[in-house]
Amino acid sequence: MSECARNNTGTLTVENDTNDSIRVRIDGVNSPYVEDFLKALGCEVIAINTDINSPFPHSPEPLPENLAQLSKAVKEYGADIGFAQDADADRLAAVDETGAPIGEEYTLALAVKYYMENKGKSPVVVNLSTSRAVEDVAKEAGVPLFRAKVGEINVVEEMIKRKAKIGGEGNGGVISADVHLCRDSFTGMVLLLELISKSGKKLSELASEIPRYFMIKDKIEVSLKESIRIVEHFKEVHRDGRINLMDGVRIDYRDYWIHIRPSNTEPVLRLIVEAKTQDLAREIFEKTRQQILALKEE
Repeated sequence: MSECARNNTGTLTVENDTNDSIRVRIDGVNSPYVEDFLKALGCEVIAINTDINSPFPHSPEPLPENLAQLSKAVKEYGADIGFAQDADADRLAAVDETGAPIGEEYTLALAVKYYMENKGKSPVVVNLSTSRAVEDVAKEAGVPLFRAKVGEINVVEEMIKRKAKIGGEGNGGVISADVHLCRDSFTGMVLLLELISKSGKKLSELASEIPRYFMIKDKIEVSLKESIRIVEHFKEVHRDGRINLMDGVRIDYRDYWIHIRPSNTEPVLRLIVEAKTQDLAREIFEKTRQQILALKEE
C-alpha cells in the first residue's frame, strides 16, 4: 500500500511499498489545489467541486450535514476515505469507506492517536470546547493534555508553552508543530492517510477504536450584560462539578460536560454539551438551554 510519510524537516514525501494506492475522494469547496497535493502523495484521487470561479456548491463548513455530495462520491467510487475542507483549508472532515462522516472532532482525535503511536510522544493541546475523545487518546498514550481558550492563536500559544508537537481544535483543525503552528487541513490529510496505510485498517475501524461521545452545539442571542450574569449563575449552581473559568464556564461531570461561552464576535452565548450517550446529551442540552433562556428573560 502507498505509505504517505513526513521527514523530520516537515517536507512531504511518499514511500511506495507496493503498487497499491489509497483511493481518495475530496471536496475542496472550489479549491483546485488539493487534487494535485493528494496525487503527489501517491493517492488515487477523484475531486469534486474544484472550480475556483463557481459559487460554493453548499455551505463550506465541513459539518456532516454538508457532506452529502462527498458521501455519495465515496460510495459510488469505492473510495477508502473522503476528505472535505472548509473555504480557507484550515479545517478537515473525513468520510469513511461506507460514506459515513466520522465527525470533525474525530479528525483531530485520530491525528493525535497516529502521532503518538508513530511520530513520538508529546503533550497535547486542544481548546476548551474539544471532545473528551482526545483526552482518552492522550491518556492511552500516557501524555498530558492541556486545554486553551477557544481560538487558534490561544491553542498555538499553549502549544509553545507546553512544548507540544500536536494539538488543535475539535472543529477539524489539526496543528502539527513539525509542519507549522497553524491549523492545516493538508497536514490532517497526511496524518490520516498515514494512519490508514500503516494500520492496514479501514477508517471506520479506526474511528470505532476511539471512545464515542455525542456532542450538541447551539448559540443563543444575549447581551454582554446577560452573558456575564448567565456565566456567573452556572458557576454557582454547578459547584459539584469540575469548573473551568478560562473561557466562559465549562463544567465537567463523569458522564458529560457543558461549555457556555460568550462569543468574541457576536452578541451570543455558545452552548456545547457532550455526553457518553445521545439521550443524555439531548437531555442535558435541552435542560441547560431552557435555563439560559429563563435567565435571559429575568
